[in-house]
Amino acid sequence: GDTLTIGFLPDGAPVRTVAIPGEKAWLGPVSGSPLNVWHNTVVFARAYAWIRDSGLAEKHDWTVKVDPDTVFLPGILQRQIHAMYSSSRYMEKLDPTVPVYLVNCKQWYSLQGPLEMFSRAAAAKFFSGFENCQATLNWRDWGEDWFMQHCLDHLGVQEREGFNLLNDGYCQSEYGHTGHDYNEEVKMHGTTCVDGKPAYHPYKTTVALRTCILQAAAVRS
Repeated sequence: GDTLTIGFLPDGAPVRTVAIPGEKAWLGPVSGSPLNVWHNTVVFARAYAWIRDSGLAEKHDWTVKVDPDTVFLPGILQRQIHAMYSSSRYMEKLDPTVPVYLVNCKQWYSLQGPLEMFSRAAAAKFFSGFENCQATLNWRDWGEDWFMQHCLDHLGVQEREGFNLLNDGYCQSEYGHTGHDYNEEVKMHGTTCVDGKPAYHPYKTTVALRTCILQAAAVRS
């Protein structure tokens, strides 16, 4: 229940965690998958309520959720999102006043949990409507990213494509033009964060996280 300081904003203000105690997540099977998944929507729902009540999402053009084992480079994301404002492709053109979220795995056309992102207009729909989704969807059987995408769809939020925003070891789309996916690339070469994307997942150790950040920084320079 303790509050932790995890970083500082550019103006020096601290970034602190917020403890929201309650029912815990559990690991178990899910229909249609041979793998156990974390049934963690019950935990995230408390965070959704806190964000809704705080009004925080209303003050920003985009809301971004990142997993703790994701290497996240927000400056790169900002630049890529800004460039997408003027994209000539409809499915990549972004406007924070339009309710949209970004799918980031081409294989399943899915919103992968390591990097979830939606516009201010979408946030207004989601944070005011997620309890309606809980009342109508089978959410207790799902992980939070599955719930998030289904809820956004249920609330009429549109999809846009952000396949250039995340390398995820659990998405089996082709990595670059290698003929294999990102998970295989990491198995063959170790930590791989060299193609200029703003997010890489999963990296479970401090050494791997630091290596990824250093590689990504070298690409930027």
